[in-house]
Amino acid sequence: MNKTKAKNRLSLFLSYFLSLMLTLLMCSAVVGMTLCNSSFCKTQILKSGFSQVVCTELKENYESYGAAGGFDKQVMTSFISEGQIQTDMFAAVDSLYRGERELLQHPEIKDAALKTFETDLKKRNITVTENIKEGLNQLADGCRLDYESYVSVMMSGYIAPLVPKVNRLAIASLAFFSVASIFTVLLLFKTERDWEKRISDIVYALIATAAFCFLLVLAGKMFFPIERINVSPKSAYVFLVQYVASVFQAVLYFGIINTILAAAFIITTKTKRFQKYYSQRNF
Repeated sequence: MNKTKAKNRLSLFLSYFLSLMLTLLMCSAVVGMTLCNSSFCKTQILKSGFSQVVCTELKENYESYGAAGGFDKQVMTSFISEGQIQTDMFAAVDSLYRGERELLQHPEIKDAALKTFETDLKKRNITVTENIKEGLNQLADGCRLDYESYVSVMMSGYIAPLVPKVNRLAIASLAFFSVASIFTVLLLFKTERDWEKRISDIVYALIATAAFCFLLVLAGKMFFPIERINVSPKSAYVFLVQYVASVFQAVLYFGIINTILAAAFIITTKTKRFQKYYSQRNF
């Protein structure tokens, strides 16, 4: 009797331990698929409409610069485009995930701006003197600095050194918790001889992991409403909101996967073929 109780307690402990390993495995997978994945970051740039918002904000800034310098709106906004912003932002993401702290520079923006300004002055038959040339140079350099500040990853100087380390940790954790989960299942099968009890212990572990995923997403929605965060400029806001929402969405997907697996195990154990197969075996 005492031996049976001890075996049941061990089986229950292994079920709880399996749920813990599956939960930590899920966390490692989410970190590896989102925070440590440059493709994920690029996808959020596309989904959030980041390039479009940045282009609009830069054009508004350039128009104000042009008003002070006597240039029309069309002139001040003709040397940037959404496609260029997206390409440069992707390059900034690649630089971040290589662990490079330095922000990428874009002297081509200054060159394009200078060329545009000089061409416009020539069309208006304005002679470019040294003083005017110096003013144009400062205006173009201001456009470049503005562009570089927008087309960059927030706090990349602090984040970049951590990215490779977190990536290695996520991979190691993913491998460790995968092996630990498999080992726990094997130990559970070794300890528990009744096949129905084995399956029920695994189902409990899957349900517990799924519940954690759903509760984590719910808690994030309730206590961390990212939509209400005060971040400027608007381009940073739309990207951050989309990024965090997608991370929680990944957690939700893992919860759904665990729920489907638990349901599949339950349905399978109810089939006559399964019951007949295991009633003839003892392992």
